[in-house]
Amino acid sequence: MRHAILFALILTSLPSVAQAGVRWSIGVNLGAPCYGPYYGPYPYYGPCYRPVVYLAPPPLIYAPAPVYLAPAPAIAVPAVPVAAAPSVVRAARPAVESAHLASLNDPVAKTRADACIGLGRAKDTRALVSLARCLKEDDNPQVRDAAARALGLIGSPVGLDALQRAASNDADRDVRRSASFAAEVIRANMER
Repeated sequence: MRHAILFALILTSLPSVAQAGVRWSIGVNLGAPCYGPYYGPYPYYGPCYRPVVYLAPPPLIYAPAPVYLAPAPAIAVPAVPVAAAPSVVRAARPAVESAHLASLNDPVAKTRADACIGLGRAKDTRALVSLARCLKEDDNPQVRDAAARALGLIGSPVGLDALQRAASNDADRDVRRSASFAAEVIRANMER
């Protein structure tokens, strides 16, 4: 009898191949639950569990609904006379430009740089000489950079010579870059 129990234990500990069919087993109670034979890494799952198969739902195809439009009724629109546009371009505000021109001589560098940008945004061609002088003679690189940008904003070919000199000879790399870009903008506007 001892050999039969030992033989039954050895047979239950051997791995088996999962196959469909009827199985018989002999159970031995050792005081603790012991299930076998094992199927894969999950020791407590037996042949009564079947693999779960997930089926994806069929694809849904949405088509836009047809739109039927009825012709719009004709509406009589009264003719409105259009006034002719003024042919004279309004001049820049002289008070603002004179304040910016006066600020170019301010001892604070930030004020001079802001004045240069203000003149460039106003596109006042009367400030070209003053901006070219700032680009050439000012000690602060931020002011020279702002003057180069302002000359590019104005876009006049008169400032092209000063921009080309600054692009090749200025000590600050940001000023050289701004002057080169402004000169390219002016050249591109001239080719149009």
